[in-house]
Order: sequence, then structure tokens, then C-alpha cells
Amino acid sequence: MNYSPSSYPAVFREATHTTETLLKDTDTVFCLHGRVVGLAGSKGRLRDISGTAEFTLEDPNVRVKVGDIVELTGRKVAEDMIVDEIIPLAIAKDGTCQWEEGAKLNNRRQNLSLRSKALFAIRTYFEIDKFIEVETPALVPAVGQDLHIELFESELKSAQGKGTYYLITSPEHHMKRLLVEGWDRIYQICRCFRNGECSQFHNPEFTMVEWYRAYEDYRAIMEDVESLVAYVASKVLGVTEIKYAGRTIDLSPPWKRLNMREAFSTLASLKVDSWDDEEGFIRRAKEISPSIRPIDTWEDIFYKLLIEKIEPAIAQMGPLFLMEFPPQLAALAKLNIGNGRYAERVEAYVGGLELANGFTELNDPVEQRQRFITEQRKRQRAGLAVNPVDEKLLLAMEQGMPPATGIALGVDRLLMLLTGSSDIGEVMAFPLEDA
Repeated sequence: MNYSPSSYPAVFREATHTTETLLKDTDTVFCLHGRVVGLAGSKGRLRDISGTAEFTLEDPNVRVKVGDIVELTGRKVAEDMIVDEIIPLAIAKDGTCQWEEGAKLNNRRQNLSLRSKALFAIRTYFEIDKFIEVETPALVPAVGQDLHIELFESELKSAQGKGTYYLITSPEHHMKRLLVEGWDRIYQICRCFRNGECSQFHNPEFTMVEWYRAYEDYRAIMEDVESLVAYVASKVLGVTEIKYAGRTIDLSPPWKRLNMREAFSTLASLKVDSWDDEEGFIRRAKEISPSIRPIDTWEDIFYKLLIEKIEPAIAQMGPLFLMEFPPQLAALAKLNIGNGRYAERVEAYVGGLELANGFTELNDPVEQRQRFITEQRKRQRAGLAVNPVDEKLLLAMEQGMPPATGIALGVDRLLMLLTGSSDIGEVMAFPLEDA
């Protein structure tokens, strides 16, 4: 079958201006490309990536309509854009135009432009601090065992046969293998995937920046987070003060540090001498929260109280780190050597929004295997699929993984903060509902 030639012109002129630059010029000739977003008689309005501009047609009988992509040529006389010729480059069906002007479209354009600047600023920050950017697989044969994360599973077909692979929930395992190879400071901006996570704060496909420092601990990674966030805000917005959820928040370091014991004691009225007293913790928690069910595990209850009691309270405190988690929640984190009653795990919050999660990384392969097995048993008890243990990670760790700290920060959530957005889809080009 032979294709027919298109009626759309194959040749068009190079634009001399954008709407933004033309508005600053007077008494000049121009060639513009863009979409017609308004047309009434001889008056029209053109939109391109830089904005909109009004124009006047010399011939009001031209055959274009709202929605068409066009080439305009003419002259600027004082403040007026006089169009001598208008050529359709692409025709909008039935005169409809989903790109019509409005607050939603303007907000989308601004957010995507800001997103590009933020990604550039993130890379610049790490380059200044002498980090190496790396890329690791998105499709892998083994992932983590987290009880609360559902996976995207796929069947891989190859010359060696078929096999089950998964989309990564984090690049953590492969980045740790690079630490073993001797890369001391590495970072990655990548897409991650978590099934079933759909809300105003979650999209099943999202962007994270994850980084690791060898020979450092969780205190160093907290300093990284607060410095990075403030740096990106200053480069993108020109200031470190933002407005989010009706509050003005200063992102400048240092951020507040709050350990989990103190948080539960002061904000949830639940004092615990030891996280090991699980029965006592559950009994007191049931008195505090009516949402707790008999079937809820200790871990379920912990996170319910965190969401119901802790997060609303810390939303009023500005940027902060919740740190020193119970050892039960330390699948990949080191327990504190001097005090094994807590793990060196930290989460960063701004305005109540969780932004990042990191640890002093466990680098003992024997202990790591045991924790993987423990997490597998938790998944089995919960009736969930049991994920395979990542033997390649454990094999790498057996070669000697240096002491290290690492953290993953949600880029989309950072963009929500910088733009004041209430929904994660507002800072994505194509969230799930538009994919």
C-alpha cells in the first residue's frame, strides 16, 4: 500500500520571534508559529510556548479556525501585530481545541517549565559536590521485601527462556552494588514504580532522586537533604521561602530533628520505654485511635498513628526530620551500635508532606539475608506474594560493602512544594489518568 501525500505544507519558514520577544519589539517584520486560541473577525490570538499575543488580520476571510497550528507573517506597527499571511500547518478537527486558554493550562505550562529547571538544579547540586550520576536497571529479577509496597510484575522472554522480572520500586539494590565496586558518591534520577499507589500524593510511576555517600551515616544524609532542597528552591524560585497548603515555609537549613520516641510521646500521647513492648504499644494505641482493627499488625498500627497523629502535627512545624525509627522498621538500616533500641533511619517532611526516606545502610550480608527472610515471612503471613531474595546484592555485600548512608527523595513531591500544588498530577506531564 502506498501512502498518499499530505495536504499539510512540508516547508515552512523559520520563526523570527516568539510571542514573548515580539511583544518587546516595535516596527519590525516577524514570522511566528503557534496555535490560534482566539478568532473573531479580523482579530485573533496566538499561543506559543512563551505566552500569547493579539494579532490583526489584513484579510479577515482567511480559512483558519480556533485550534489550528499556523504560521503568521507580518509586521509590528507600534503595539499592533498586523498579519499579512497566515498559513495552516496543522488543522484541529472540527474546530475543537483542547489547548484552550485558562488557569489550568497556564498552571501546567508553568509547572512543567519549573520541573525542567528543578531537574537541572538537582544535577548541578550533585556535580558541585562531586557526585557521579549513574544509571541502573528499571527491570530487575529481584526487588525488596517491603510489606506495604505492591509490585509491577512482567514475564521476560529471551533466548535463555522465560523469567519473572519486576519494575523497580527503588534503584537501591543496584546502587549498593556500585558502592561495593568502589564508587563513594553516587546519585541517580530515575523512574520508579509502585502498584496500587494512586492518590493526590501518589502516582504508580514517579520520579526519585536517590544518592549514597560511603563512609558517612544518616546525620550526613540529613544535611544533604536540607541543603539540596534549599538550593533547588533558590535556583528555581529565587528564594528559599515557599507557600504550601496555606502556610509560608522557610526551607533554609538547618531543619528541625525529632526522634520517633519523642514524636509519639508528645504528639500521640503514647509513651514507650521500649519498642520491644509490642503488646503494651498495641494496647495503648487502641485507646488512642478508633480506626485500629483487631486484625491490624504492630506495623499497621504504627503507620496508622503516624498518619493520624504525627503527620498532622508536624505539618505545623516547618521542615523537619523524623529519625531513629523502631528496629522493627529497619529492613535495610543499621541499628544504632550504642543503643540497639532504634534504627538509624530518617524521613524528611515539609508541611506534613513526606519528601524523603533514608538510612545508615546495613552492610552486614549475614544480617541482611536474615532480614530479607523475616520480611518474606511477614508477606506470607499477610497473604501477599513472597518476593525472591536478591542474591546478587547479597553476593556483592559479601565482597565488602563500605559503611554508607543513602536516601531517596521524591522529585514530584518536591515539585508539589515548589509550585504549591495540592495534587501530584499537577506537576507531571502525564499522570496516570492522562497516560
